Amino acid sequence: MIKKNKILQKNSFEWILIFTLITIFSFILRYYLLDIRNSWHDEYHSIYVSDPNISYQETLDRFWGDKGDHTLVEFYPSLYLFLLKFFFKAFGYFDDNGRIFSLIFGTFVIPLSMYISTYFTKSRKAIITIGIIVASNLFLIWQSLEIRAHMLVVFLNLVNIILFLEILKSKKKIKVFIYYLISVFNLSLWPISGLIFVGKGFFIVKELIQSKRIFDFKFLIFILILITYIILNLEYLKFNLSRDFHYTHLSETFFYNYHFSTFYGSIFVGGIFLLIFGSFFLLNIKEILFNNTKENILLYIIMSTYLLTIIYSYF
Repeated sequence: MIKKNKILQKNSFEWILIFTLITIFSFILRYYLLDIRNSWHDEYHSIYVSDPNISYQETLDRFWGDKGDHTLVEFYPSLYLFLLKFFFKAFGYFDDNGRIFSLIFGTFVIPLSMYISTYFTKSRKAIITIGIIVASNLFLIWQSLEIRAHMLVVFLNLVNIILFLEILKSKKKIKVFIYYLISVFNLSLWPISGLIFVGKGFFIVKELIQSKRIFDFKFLIFILILITYIILNLEYLKFNLSRDFHYTHLSETFFYNYHFSTFYGSIFVGGIFLLIFGSFFLLNIKEILFNNTKENILLYIIMSTYLLTIIYSYF
């Protein structure tokens, strides 16, 4: 059973100050680059489709491919584009406002990451270090200025993980219900978030095997989430399952070129991280295989999101 440590309850004012300062630091890093960004191909899709001056039906028509040409039919769901449309409607139809929409969620990813770390460590230095590392991550800074759904997806996935940790700790109906709603919204925003559910599902299965139980209420929640998602997104799913094309070519080298170069700054640094991660994994392989500690949740999520993404894209 997961029990969140009480570190944030001690010296709460000091912790509020630390979280606030690191959040401001992350905002400055992102906002500093706002003026030098220019929209590119995929971002123009987001801007064009989410035009607040057209009807909802016209927005859907543009989303499904009515763009006046035969290029760039995006395959992520339309939910983000409607949220962006509302934001443009409220604050003005300018591309920089689309970046600010992403910047807001990209900034709050940092305090959420720090908050998740409090479930796994009591070390103040560790929590602060995590905040600074995530705040200064080059890939997250760059994606925080993209007029795309990525940072909103990351934000909601972190919220989703926190809620999952909470329902492991307590089965209060309000927590379970909020987790259900956030999960459906999260998947409807971008179904690739389902890979995180695979990692969490593996943790639950392993927990059942070790405790010799045949059922867990969290499985029922997962089933309800899946059914609700399919019902609400049936048209989108039918469209994607029937297509046999993609508007860009994916090469095998894309994964280490893109992930390592952008997320870690270079292929070399990414390779070093992979070696360190692999070494820690092998050194703790016995505990990973035979125990089911709370830290394993993050490990399962990391492995499921990365490996399944590569497998899906390869095939």
